[in-house]
Amino acid sequence: MEFAYLERQLLACFLHDPTLIEESKLRPDMMEHAIHRLIFQAMAELYDDNKALDQVTLLSACYQDLIDHGGIDFLNTLKMDGDVNQFDSYQSAVLEGYQKRSVQAQLQQYLARNNHDIEQLMHQLERIADQSIVNEPDVKDVLVQLYDEPFQETDPANMVTTGLHSLDKLLIGFEKKTSIIIGARPSMGKTALMLKLATGAAKAGVVPIIFSLEMNKKALLKRLISSETGINGMLLKQSRLLSADKKQEWANAIGEIDRYQLEIFDNTLQTTQDIRANIRRVMKKHPGRSFIVFIDYLTKIQTKEPFPTEHLRITAISDQLKAIAKDYNLPVVTLAQLSREVEKRHNKRPLLSDLRESGSIEQDADVAMLLYREDYYDKQAERNRLEIQIAKNRDGAVGSLQFHYNKATGVISEQEDGGNDAS
Repeated sequence: MEFAYLERQLLACFLHDPTLIEESKLRPDMMEHAIHRLIFQAMAELYDDNKALDQVTLLSACYQDLIDHGGIDFLNTLKMDGDVNQFDSYQSAVLEGYQKRSVQAQLQQYLARNNHDIEQLMHQLERIADQSIVNEPDVKDVLVQLYDEPFQETDPANMVTTGLHSLDKLLIGFEKKTSIIIGARPSMGKTALMLKLATGAAKAGVVPIIFSLEMNKKALLKRLISSETGINGMLLKQSRLLSADKKQEWANAIGEIDRYQLEIFDNTLQTTQDIRANIRRVMKKHPGRSFIVFIDYLTKIQTKEPFPTEHLRITAISDQLKAIAKDYNLPVVTLAQLSREVEKRHNKRPLLSDLRESGSIEQDADVAMLLYREDYYDKQAERNRLEIQIAKNRDGAVGSLQFHYNKATGVISEQEDGGNDAS
């Protein structure tokens, strides 16, 4: 009964996200129950043939066998099962069950033979034991890597540049497998900074994957054109009125942006499961490349299941974003709104506690950056200054950096007199 349930959960995950079929280390014959083996095989064939994978196509592919097990009702209940976030757990449990059954079968065959070949039995058992989902590195191998580390230069393959020299100097770039939070009040410059970081990574050969849960793809690209050309973003809203020279700059910028190979997903109702599926698709589209993920913004991420409080919902999402960074070996940069409590203080510089539902976000983030502009609150203050405060850096220095920020174009650049009080 236990393995029947686990196999159903696994098949349901394939139904929710067919790309998992390609990633799975399992084969149809590893399923204990015949109907599950049959459905797995049908799913794999549909996926290999680039056909839709749903209740209708599955029913058509194995009609009689499914009718014997409840037909469309069986598939409807299957669709309601499965949590893609738990796929690895289901897969490991199903593999473990297959291994136990295989060991028992080999022992029975061994005992049934007249000629007991113990070496052949051991060979068969070793082959079964070698089938595993994750190859964890041996402690000795890790110690060897650590021994060599002080004598080597920083591994550039493990870092993604921010595109801003002074920020790279403080953070040493964005490390893979890390979760980075950028927090700010609305209109402070979060999206402009995200685009600057994305283009900086792209120019270094890294593929930026942007999940824009608030702004549509066209609007986001127009912002990027504005920052690439230096043309006021308001003018771009009526691009046909641009001068001939500006239109040529527009065309040149589009050609440059195309070379960045940005991947943008602007569905507003994306869950972390959707984010995972899209990351996998992009990785398959660009094999052998490094990647960085940007999410705009945290509280816009949807969840399939309800939570009793917003704090618990954000905690679950924060955990999942950290898992995505580790599972896919890339930095995940997530934008987050700051609480209105900032506005009630005399000193408006943000604090980590100003992150909405801050407890879980603070805990899970490896790096937390908070944005502040004096002229946002004081119209007499020096304009075009953006302060990036590194409020948390799990493996490095913290401090504040000053950058030039043109709000009209979204251009963020180094400022010669920018301070760096890293500590």
